[in-house]
Amino acid sequence: MYVIHVKQLMEAIKSLGIEVLEESKPTILDVTATVSYLFRWPTDWTHGKPLPIPFPSKECQHVIIIIVDALGVNMLNYAVSQGMEVFSKAQYEMTLCTVYPSKTPVVVASLATGLLPEKHGVRTKEAVIKHQTLLDICRKYGIKTATAARVTSSVTALLSEKADVKAVCLDDREICLKAKNIIKKEQPGLFIIHFLDIDNAGHKNSPFSQQVLEAIKRIDDYVNDILNMADEMFDNYITFILADHGMHSKPEGGGGHGTLLKEDMLVPLKIYIKTN
Repeated sequence: MYVIHVKQLMEAIKSLGIEVLEESKPTILDVTATVSYLFRWPTDWTHGKPLPIPFPSKECQHVIIIIVDALGVNMLNYAVSQGMEVFSKAQYEMTLCTVYPSKTPVVVASLATGLLPEKHGVRTKEAVIKHQTLLDICRKYGIKTATAARVTSSVTALLSEKADVKAVCLDDREICLKAKNIIKKEQPGLFIIHFLDIDNAGHKNSPFSQQVLEAIKRIDDYVNDILNMADEMFDNYITFILADHGMHSKPEGGGGHGTLLKEDMLVPLKIYIKTN
């Protein structure tokens, strides 16, 4: 085992050009802790802590988590600078730090378990989550769960078998349609939805390409459709709209992620709350 004083370690990290965020800065693990708090469960099973948002005092009946793959803060800000209004129904927004490696299977496992990657050990979507997840705890408390994602999604691979209701889809449009149907007919207490269009467009083109802007617009429309359906069906629900990771431009063209670059690690969170 090696030993180093924390002050020297921090200086060494800074010398590598790595910005160390304050512990008070929110992380993606805080979303997990917040969901636990909203359902009035203990939160000490996670590595996160509830977000400092004035949530309603009564117990939440429904939580929707919408993962917008690869929409980094810089990409969202660029879309807004181009005149787009994105996820405009949300009353609260903030920037989160995701986990490293900034890759979808790793982040999905952290979001589901509330644990750092070093603890849950998941690195690929072929892995098995060996720790309890939000879906497992929902089952314990009799709360119906659902997932809607593509057949190639890490949400499908890692979480769908734990869900009471699952929609395995071919594209984001189908995800939207099936998600609305699940909300209408099944009314799940916890619903995890995963959109992939932005990630696909960014890898092929670049994070700031016209194709990515078009993908953001499509997903914004899908999210609005889902929230409109939820508004009709639920009197009391909260939606978290967030990215799993961002994306940086590659010198050879296209986009990538998985690094500690700020473009990969900082992601937006928007929160929409409806109560009676």
